[in-house]
Amino acid sequence: MLVDERLDTILGGAITVAPYAPTHRFPGTYLNDNHQGFAEAPLDGVKIIHRVRGSLRREDAAKIYELAYFSNGDVADLGTNWGLSAFIAGTALDDAGGVGAMRQALGAVDPSSVISDYRRSQECGINLVANPVMLRRPSW
Repeated sequence: MLVDERLDTILGGAITVAPYAPTHRFPGTYLNDNHQGFAEAPLDGVKIIHRVRGSLRREDAAKIYELAYFSNGDVADLGTNWGLSAFIAGTALDDAGGVGAMRQALGAVDPSSVISDYRRSQECGINLVANPVMLRRPSW
């Protein structure tokens, strides 16, 4: 059960999720098909269903994508699961082309799963290597 689901149960359904709201200005509702795909992904409860496992809400996935897309340099992802947020950010960096992202690297560090769950850490590594942007060297 996700933290949001536990809190929602404790508070008797009082939790509301703020809708995705862009930080940057761009034409249309979404930047491109990938951005829309994350924002409208099918759900399992409150988390999105994606081939890379993880525990992200649609709103969070869309925000991660947007922020990485408009980044001016490298992106670091400090994750705690299977690499979904890093995969989303890497996809955005790759999609950005010349739209403000250097796309040099996306580093993923998972302090909890590396120590506590070797299998999860292995799956996270496989998911990240599957995204071509992960093979670029970071500038730091």
